Amino acid sequence: MSELVKKDISKPLAVITGATGGLGEIFARLLAQRGFDLLLVGRNREKLESLAALFNKNFKVSASPIVSDLSSETELRKLCTFLKTLPQTPHVLINNAGFGFVGNALSMAPEKAQEMINVNVKALTALTLALAPQMKEKGVGRILNVASIAAFMPCPTMAVYASTKAYVLSFSEALNTELKGTGVTVSALCPGPLATAFWDRAGLESTYSLNTWMTSTESAAQAGIDALFSGTPVTTPGIANRLLTVTACMAPRSWTRYITHLWLKKFLNQK
Repeated sequence: MSELVKKDISKPLAVITGATGGLGEIFARLLAQRGFDLLLVGRNREKLESLAALFNKNFKVSASPIVSDLSSETELRKLCTFLKTLPQTPHVLINNAGFGFVGNALSMAPEKAQEMINVNVKALTALTLALAPQMKEKGVGRILNVASIAAFMPCPTMAVYASTKAYVLSFSEALNTELKGTGVTVSALCPGPLATAFWDRAGLESTYSLNTWMTSTESAAQAGIDALFSGTPVTTPGIANRLLTVTACMAPRSWTRYITHLWLKKFLNQK
């Protein structure tokens, strides 16, 4: 990673995880349009290098690929060390990397559950705590953590995933309050279902039943960027999604568990 250290630090720098597609790729484009240099973090070297070349050409910014498997403790530690020793403190950190699993928790291999926790929770926490102190010292910094509407409710058939996103939401809100007045903000983006490769990796054969509930990936990413720069603690794109989260918070937990289970079984074709 040492060869990626920039000599020209005249432009603000943004770090984006999960940058190889979906929200991550759109986040990168929106920030490049704002003149940010980019560090694109992901597992697919070919895709990262292709995106970096595209951004370098189209937006006249410096976009660099960083190949890292965030489920690996060793690779995560190396990435945190690299980011902390950059000559320029990043102005923006977007923790977008994450994945889910559709099915009863006991049908998931224990190692897959641990990998999910490592990426969705451990890596997000480590990267945030690696850069936030430097941002605080400089008096400027914006952090966006990608959660989900699943963060607001227990989700039978997506139990581990929803639990990791509940952590992301709680952690982001708490840290935003702790950093109040420092010039550093932490925001949580809580989108509903998106048409991305997330569902393929989660094991869902078809997203047809979810189509009417899908949020535009472009609008969700834009909502996240808007929240990032406004310092909004929590944002949920889409009126239907906002109503759902408010209802979930107000309803008795027993009702929320029951209704969520019925809904997920129907739309995710689970038993």
